[in-house]
Amino acid sequence: MDPQRSLEVRPDEAPRPTSTDRPYITIRHPAYPSTAPPLLQFRAVDRTWEGKKPVHAFDHDTALIACGIVTGNTWPNGYLGLKIRRNNTYLKLIETRGEVLRTHEEYYYFINDRTPATYKYPVVPSFDHWRFPHNELPKPWAEISISGLPPDFNRLGGAVGAIERDLGGEKWTEQNAHEVARLIPQKHEKWFLFNDMQNYRRSPRHLQPMDDLGNLISLRPKKLRLFQTCMFTVVPRKKRPDRVAPLVLRCFTPGDGDEYISLYHNHSAGVIIDMAKEYLFARFAMLMFRSDTMPFFQGEGATAEKMLDPRITWRDPVVPQGENEDGADSAPEGPLNRRKRKRSDSNEGNQAKRHNAEKEN
Repeated sequence: MDPQRSLEVRPDEAPRPTSTDRPYITIRHPAYPSTAPPLLQFRAVDRTWEGKKPVHAFDHDTALIACGIVTGNTWPNGYLGLKIRRNNTYLKLIETRGEVLRTHEEYYYFINDRTPATYKYPVVPSFDHWRFPHNELPKPWAEISISGLPPDFNRLGGAVGAIERDLGGEKWTEQNAHEVARLIPQKHEKWFLFNDMQNYRRSPRHLQPMDDLGNLISLRPKKLRLFQTCMFTVVPRKKRPDRVAPLVLRCFTPGDGDEYISLYHNHSAGVIIDMAKEYLFARFAMLMFRSDTMPFFQGEGATAEKMLDPRITWRDPVVPQGENEDGADSAPEGPLNRRKRKRSDSNEGNQAKRHNAEKEN
Protein backbone atom coordinates (compact mmCIF):
# COMPACT_ATOMS: atom_id res chain seq x y z
CA MET A 1 0.00 0.00 0.00
CA ASP A 2 1.33 3.43 -0.88
CA PRO A 3 1.61 5.49 2.38
CA GLN A 4 0.47 8.53 0.43
CA ARG A 5 -2.70 6.80 -0.77
CA SER A 6 -5.83 8.67 0.17
CA LEU A 7 -7.88 6.83 2.81
CA GLU A 8 -11.15 8.27 1.50
CA VAL A 9 -13.38 5.40 0.41
CA ARG A 10 -17.01 4.96 -0.57
CA PRO A 11 -18.10 1.64 0.90
CA ASP A 12 -21.84 2.24 0.50
CA GLU A 13 -21.64 3.33 -3.12
CA ALA A 14 -19.74 0.41 -4.62
CA PRO A 15 -21.82 -2.23 -6.39
CA ARG A 16 -21.26 -5.69 -4.96
CA PRO A 17 -18.55 -7.63 -6.83
CA THR A 18 -20.00 -10.62 -8.66
CA SER A 19 -17.26 -13.12 -7.75
CA THR A 20 -18.39 -15.85 -5.37
CA ASP A 21 -14.79 -16.61 -4.47
CA ARG A 22 -14.88 -14.30 -1.46
CA PRO A 23 -11.38 -13.94 0.00
CA TYR A 24 -10.41 -13.36 3.61
CA ILE A 25 -9.07 -10.32 5.41
CA THR A 26 -6.17 -11.44 7.61
CA ILE A 27 -4.91 -9.61 10.71
CA ARG A 28 -1.63 -10.82 12.20
CA HIS A 29 0.21 -10.59 15.49
CA PRO A 30 3.40 -8.64 14.62
CA ALA A 31 5.64 -10.65 17.00
CA TYR A 32 5.06 -13.99 15.26
CA PRO A 33 6.49 -15.14 11.90
CA SER A 34 4.51 -14.95 8.69
CA THR A 35 4.23 -18.75 8.73
CA ALA A 36 2.16 -18.61 11.96
CA PRO A 37 -1.64 -18.51 11.69
CA PRO A 38 -3.18 -15.02 11.73
CA LEU A 39 -4.62 -13.54 14.89
CA LEU A 40 -8.01 -13.09 13.22
CA GLN A 41 -9.44 -13.61 9.76
CA PHE A 42 -12.74 -12.43 8.30
CA ARG A 43 -14.64 -13.10 5.12
CA ALA A 44 -14.58 -9.92 3.05
CA VAL A 45 -18.30 -9.19 3.30
CA ASP A 46 -18.06 -5.42 2.70
CA ARG A 47 -17.08 -3.60 -0.47
CA THR A 48 -15.33 -0.47 -1.68
CA TRP A 49 -13.68 0.95 -4.80
CA GLU A 50 -10.20 0.43 -6.20
CA GLY A 51 -10.15 3.08 -8.89
CA LYS A 52 -13.24 2.23 -10.94
CA LYS A 53 -13.38 -1.38 -9.80
CA PRO A 54 -15.54 -2.56 -6.85
CA VAL A 55 -13.65 -4.94 -4.58
CA HIS A 56 -14.33 -7.03 -1.47
CA ALA A 57 -13.39 -5.46 1.87
CA PHE A 58 -14.13 -5.47 5.63
CA ASP A 59 -15.09 -2.63 7.96
CA HIS A 60 -12.10 -1.17 9.82
CA ASP A 61 -13.91 -0.33 13.07
CA THR A 62 -15.44 -3.81 13.36
CA ALA A 63 -12.03 -5.42 12.88
CA LEU A 64 -10.40 -3.07 15.41
CA ILE A 65 -12.93 -3.89 18.14
CA ALA A 66 -12.65 -7.60 17.34
CA CYS A 67 -8.87 -7.48 17.79
CA GLY A 68 -9.31 -5.58 21.04
CA ILE A 69 -11.68 -8.27 22.35
CA VAL A 70 -9.39 -11.25 21.76
CA THR A 71 -6.43 -9.41 23.31
CA GLY A 72 -8.24 -8.58 26.56
CA ASN A 73 -10.24 -5.42 25.74
CA THR A 74 -7.32 -3.40 24.39
CA TRP A 75 -9.30 -1.36 21.84
CA PRO A 76 -8.90 2.03 23.64
CA ASN A 77 -5.21 2.18 22.65
CA GLY A 78 -5.06 -0.51 19.98
CA TYR A 79 -4.64 0.15 16.28
CA LEU A 80 -4.17 -1.62 12.96
CA GLY A 81 -1.11 -1.19 10.80
CA LEU A 82 0.50 -2.24 7.53
CA LYS A 83 4.03 -3.55 7.20
CA ILE A 84 6.43 -1.62 4.95
CA ARG A 85 8.69 -4.48 3.91
CA ARG A 86 11.42 -2.44 2.26
CA ASN A 87 12.50 -1.03 5.65
CA ASN A 88 10.71 -3.46 8.00
CA THR A 89 8.55 -0.80 9.66
CA TYR A 90 4.83 -0.40 10.14
CA LEU A 91 2.40 2.20 8.89
CA LYS A 92 -0.36 3.04 11.36
CA LEU A 93 -3.79 3.23 9.77
CA ILE A 94 -5.54 6.50 10.53
CA GLU A 95 -9.19 6.12 11.49
CA THR A 96 -11.42 7.88 9.02
CA ARG A 97 -15.13 7.65 8.38
CA GLY A 98 -15.90 4.64 6.22
CA GLU A 99 -12.37 3.20 6.20
CA VAL A 100 -12.22 -0.47 5.22
CA LEU A 101 -9.62 -3.22 5.07
CA ARG A 102 -8.79 -4.56 1.62
CA THR A 103 -8.19 -8.16 0.61
CA HIS A 104 -4.82 -7.59 -1.08
CA GLU A 105 -3.28 -6.09 2.10
CA GLU A 106 -2.01 -7.92 5.19
CA TYR A 107 -2.77 -6.16 8.44
CA TYR A 108 -1.20 -6.23 11.92
CA TYR A 109 -2.76 -5.40 15.29
CA PHE A 110 -0.88 -3.46 17.98
CA ILE A 111 -2.23 -3.10 21.52
CA ASN A 112 -0.65 0.36 21.87
CA ASP A 113 2.08 2.52 20.39
CA ARG A 114 4.48 2.08 23.34
CA THR A 115 5.37 -1.60 23.02
CA PRO A 116 7.71 -2.83 20.27
CA ALA A 117 6.48 -5.00 17.42
CA THR A 118 8.51 -7.90 18.85
CA TYR A 119 6.48 -7.98 22.07
CA LYS A 120 4.38 -11.14 22.28
CA TYR A 121 1.33 -9.59 23.85
CA PRO A 122 -0.99 -12.27 25.25
CA VAL A 123 -4.18 -13.38 23.52
CA VAL A 124 -7.34 -14.62 25.25
CA PRO A 125 -7.69 -18.32 24.34
CA SER A 126 -11.48 -18.69 24.55
CA PHE A 127 -14.72 -16.86 25.26
CA ASP A 128 -14.86 -18.43 28.73
CA HIS A 129 -11.58 -16.65 29.60
CA TRP A 130 -12.73 -13.27 28.30
CA ARG A 131 -13.77 -10.68 30.87
CA PHE A 132 -16.75 -8.44 30.11
CA PRO A 133 -15.78 -4.72 30.05
CA HIS A 134 -18.40 -3.27 32.42
CA ASN A 135 -19.02 0.45 31.77
CA GLU A 136 -16.27 0.46 29.13
CA LEU A 137 -17.99 -0.64 25.94
CA PRO A 138 -16.31 0.65 22.77
CA LYS A 139 -17.97 3.15 20.50
CA PRO A 140 -20.50 2.88 18.95
CA TRP A 141 -21.71 0.10 21.28
CA ALA A 142 -21.70 2.43 24.29
CA GLU A 143 -23.95 4.84 22.40
CA ILE A 144 -26.67 2.35 21.47
CA SER A 145 -30.11 3.50 22.51
CA ILE A 146 -32.68 0.67 22.73
CA SER A 147 -36.29 1.54 23.51
CA GLY A 148 -37.88 -0.01 26.57
CA LEU A 149 -41.28 -1.65 26.92
CA PRO A 150 -44.47 0.18 27.89
CA PRO A 151 -45.00 0.42 31.67
CA ASP A 152 -48.01 -1.91 31.53
CA PHE A 153 -46.09 -4.75 29.82
CA ASN A 154 -45.84 -7.87 31.96
CA ARG A 155 -42.07 -8.34 32.26
CA LEU A 156 -42.04 -12.01 33.16
CA GLY A 157 -39.33 -12.94 30.69
CA GLY A 158 -39.07 -16.33 29.03
CA ALA A 159 -39.94 -17.38 25.48
CA VAL A 160 -43.59 -16.34 25.68
CA GLY A 161 -42.66 -12.88 26.89
CA ALA A 162 -39.99 -12.46 24.18
CA ILE A 163 -42.40 -13.44 21.39
CA GLU A 164 -45.10 -11.14 22.73
CA ARG A 165 -42.59 -8.30 22.95
CA ASP A 166 -41.16 -8.79 19.45
CA LEU A 167 -44.54 -9.24 17.76
CA GLY A 168 -45.39 -5.74 18.95
CA GLY A 169 -48.90 -6.57 20.05
CA GLU A 170 -49.78 -8.73 17.03
CA LYS A 171 -51.52 -12.00 17.68
CA TRP A 172 -49.31 -15.06 17.17
CA THR A 173 -50.33 -17.08 14.10
CA GLU A 174 -48.71 -19.68 11.86
CA GLN A 175 -48.04 -16.94 9.32
CA ASN A 176 -46.01 -14.78 11.71
CA ALA A 177 -44.62 -17.63 13.83
CA HIS A 178 -41.53 -16.75 15.86
CA GLU A 179 -39.04 -18.87 17.74
CA VAL A 180 -36.72 -17.77 20.53
CA ALA A 181 -32.96 -18.02 21.17
CA ARG A 182 -30.62 -16.64 23.81
CA LEU A 183 -28.04 -14.03 22.87
CA ILE A 184 -25.66 -15.64 25.39
CA PRO A 185 -26.36 -19.41 25.16
CA GLN A 186 -27.03 -21.61 28.17
CA LYS A 187 -23.70 -23.41 27.78
CA HIS A 188 -21.99 -20.17 28.85
CA GLU A 189 -23.96 -19.92 32.10
CA LYS A 190 -20.82 -20.05 34.26
CA TRP A 191 -19.29 -17.23 32.24
CA PHE A 192 -22.59 -15.30 32.54
CA LEU A 193 -22.64 -15.53 36.35
CA PHE A 194 -18.87 -15.09 36.83
CA ASN A 195 -19.00 -11.83 34.87
CA ASP A 196 -22.07 -10.52 36.74
CA MET A 197 -24.10 -10.32 33.55
CA GLN A 198 -27.29 -10.68 35.60
CA ASN A 199 -26.85 -6.98 36.43
CA TYR A 200 -28.27 -6.12 33.01
CA ARG A 201 -31.55 -8.00 33.43
CA ARG A 202 -34.71 -6.34 32.18
CA SER A 203 -37.25 -8.61 33.90
CA PRO A 204 -35.83 -9.29 37.39
CA ARG A 205 -38.93 -11.20 38.48
CA HIS A 206 -38.00 -14.09 36.21
CA LEU A 207 -36.22 -16.84 38.12
CA GLN A 208 -33.71 -17.75 35.39
CA PRO A 209 -31.29 -14.86 34.66
CA MET A 210 -30.39 -16.21 31.21
CA ASP A 211 -34.07 -16.28 30.23
CA ASP A 212 -34.43 -12.58 30.93
CA LEU A 213 -36.00 -10.54 28.14
CA GLY A 214 -32.74 -8.65 27.66
CA ASN A 215 -31.00 -11.89 26.65
CA LEU A 216 -33.72 -13.25 24.36
CA ILE A 217 -34.38 -12.65 20.68
CA SER A 218 -37.27 -14.02 18.65
CA LEU A 219 -37.15 -14.38 14.87
CA ARG A 220 -38.85 -16.28 12.09
CA PRO A 221 -37.70 -19.94 12.19
CA LYS A 222 -35.42 -19.81 9.11
CA LYS A 223 -33.81 -16.56 10.19
CA LEU A 224 -33.39 -17.85 13.74
CA ARG A 225 -31.50 -20.93 12.51
CA LEU A 226 -29.07 -18.69 10.65
CA PHE A 227 -28.64 -16.59 13.79
CA GLN A 228 -27.98 -19.68 15.91
CA THR A 229 -25.38 -21.00 13.48
CA CYS A 230 -23.64 -17.62 13.60
CA MET A 231 -24.32 -16.59 10.02
CA PHE A 232 -24.96 -13.09 11.34
CA THR A 233 -25.43 -11.07 14.51
CA VAL A 234 -26.78 -7.66 15.47
CA VAL A 235 -24.38 -4.70 15.59
CA PRO A 236 -24.60 -0.90 15.58
CA ARG A 237 -23.57 0.86 12.42
CA LYS A 238 -22.19 4.37 12.36
CA LYS A 239 -23.03 6.36 9.24
CA ARG A 240 -21.81 9.74 10.43
CA PRO A 241 -19.38 10.67 13.21
CA ASP A 242 -22.15 12.49 15.10
CA ARG A 243 -24.97 9.97 14.71
CA VAL A 244 -25.44 6.29 15.50
CA ALA A 245 -27.49 4.48 12.89
CA PRO A 246 -30.09 1.86 13.83
CA LEU A 247 -28.93 -1.64 14.59
CA VAL A 248 -28.08 -3.74 11.54
CA LEU A 249 -27.22 -7.35 10.78
CA ARG A 250 -23.59 -8.25 10.07
CA CYS A 251 -22.60 -11.53 8.41
CA PHE A 252 -19.53 -13.34 9.72
CA THR A 253 -19.83 -16.88 8.32
CA PRO A 254 -22.00 -16.36 5.23
CA GLY A 255 -21.28 -19.70 3.58
CA ASP A 256 -20.55 -20.06 -0.11
CA GLY A 257 -21.61 -17.37 -2.52
CA ASP A 258 -23.38 -14.10 -1.82
CA GLU A 259 -26.92 -15.28 -1.04
CA TYR A 260 -26.93 -14.56 2.69
CA ILE A 261 -24.81 -11.45 2.28
CA SER A 262 -27.34 -10.01 -0.15
CA LEU A 263 -30.26 -11.01 2.09
CA TYR A 264 -28.94 -9.90 5.46
CA HIS A 265 -25.60 -8.10 5.57
CA ASN A 266 -25.97 -4.45 6.62
CA HIS A 267 -29.75 -4.77 6.45
CA SER A 268 -31.80 -3.32 9.28
CA ALA A 269 -32.19 -5.59 12.30
CA GLY A 270 -35.81 -4.47 12.53
CA VAL A 271 -37.44 -3.30 15.72
CA ILE A 272 -35.18 -4.16 18.66
CA ILE A 273 -37.00 -3.50 21.93
CA ASP A 274 -35.89 -3.97 25.54
CA MET A 275 -32.77 -5.98 24.79
CA ALA A 276 -29.63 -5.23 26.76
CA LYS A 277 -26.83 -3.81 24.62
CA GLU A 278 -24.41 -5.56 26.96
CA TYR A 279 -25.82 -8.95 25.90
CA LEU A 280 -25.64 -7.94 22.25
CA PHE A 281 -21.97 -6.99 22.66
CA ALA A 282 -21.24 -10.27 24.44
CA ARG A 283 -22.82 -12.12 21.51
CA PHE A 284 -20.59 -10.22 19.10
CA ALA A 285 -17.53 -11.06 21.24
CA MET A 286 -18.50 -14.74 21.38
CA LEU A 287 -18.25 -14.99 17.58
CA MET A 288 -14.66 -13.70 17.65
CA PHE A 289 -13.49 -16.83 19.50
CA ARG A 290 -14.67 -19.32 16.90
CA SER A 291 -11.93 -21.43 15.37
CA ASP A 292 -12.76 -20.20 11.85
CA THR A 293 -12.43 -16.57 12.96
CA MET A 294 -9.46 -16.88 15.33
CA PRO A 295 -7.01 -19.49 13.95
CA PHE A 296 -4.16 -18.04 16.04
CA PHE A 297 -3.83 -21.03 18.39
CA GLN A 298 -3.80 -23.62 15.63
CA GLY A 299 -0.07 -23.22 14.98
CA GLU A 300 2.81 -25.32 16.32
CA GLY A 301 4.81 -22.62 18.13
CA ALA A 302 4.60 -21.28 21.68
CA THR A 303 2.01 -18.56 22.30
CA ALA A 304 1.30 -16.15 25.15
CA GLU A 305 -2.20 -16.65 26.56
CA LYS A 306 -4.19 -14.20 28.67
CA MET A 307 -5.87 -16.23 31.40
CA LEU A 308 -8.51 -15.46 34.01
CA ASP A 309 -5.98 -16.54 36.63
CA PRO A 310 -2.34 -16.71 35.44
CA ARG A 311 -1.63 -19.55 37.90
CA ILE A 312 -4.04 -21.91 36.16
CA THR A 313 -2.86 -23.92 33.17
CA TRP A 314 -5.55 -23.72 30.53
CA ARG A 315 -6.56 -26.93 28.79
CA ASP A 316 -8.66 -27.21 25.65
CA PRO A 317 -12.28 -28.11 26.44
CA VAL A 318 -13.76 -31.14 24.75
CA VAL A 319 -16.81 -29.90 22.89
CA PRO A 320 -19.06 -32.53 21.26
CA GLN A 321 -19.72 -32.06 17.58
CA GLY A 322 -23.29 -31.92 16.30
CA GLU A 323 -26.28 -29.92 17.41
CA ASN A 324 -26.07 -27.01 19.80
CA GLU A 325 -28.35 -26.39 22.76
CA ASP A 326 -31.09 -24.94 20.59
CA GLY A 327 -31.11 -27.84 18.14
CA ALA A 328 -29.32 -26.10 15.27
CA ASP A 329 -26.01 -27.22 13.81
CA SER A 330 -23.22 -24.77 14.49
CA ALA A 331 -19.47 -24.62 14.20
CA PRO A 332 -17.50 -24.81 17.46
CA GLU A 333 -17.08 -21.42 19.13
CA GLY A 334 -13.45 -21.82 20.19
CA PRO A 335 -10.16 -23.25 18.95
CA LEU A 336 -10.50 -27.03 19.35
CA ASN A 337 -8.41 -30.19 19.04
CA ARG A 338 -5.11 -28.36 19.23
CA ARG A 339 -1.91 -29.93 20.41
CA LYS A 340 -0.74 -29.02 23.87
CA ARG A 341 1.45 -25.94 23.58
CA LYS A 342 4.43 -24.72 25.52
CA ARG A 343 3.65 -21.45 27.28
CA SER A 344 5.75 -18.45 26.31
CA ASP A 345 7.89 -16.41 28.70
CA SER A 346 5.16 -13.82 29.16
CA ASN A 347 4.25 -12.54 32.63
CA GLU A 348 1.39 -15.01 32.70
CA GLY A 349 3.72 -17.89 31.87
CA ASN A 350 6.33 -16.87 34.44
CA GLN A 351 3.74 -16.63 37.20
CA ALA A 352 2.40 -20.06 36.30
CA LYS A 353 5.92 -21.55 36.52
CA ARG A 354 6.53 -19.94 39.93
CA HIS A 355 3.22 -21.27 41.21
CA ASN A 356 4.03 -24.81 40.07
CA ALA A 357 7.49 -24.62 41.68
CA GLU A 358 5.97 -23.53 44.99
CA LYS A 359 3.58 -26.50 44.93
CA GLU A 360 6.42 -28.95 44.28
CA ASN A 361 8.41 -27.54 47.22
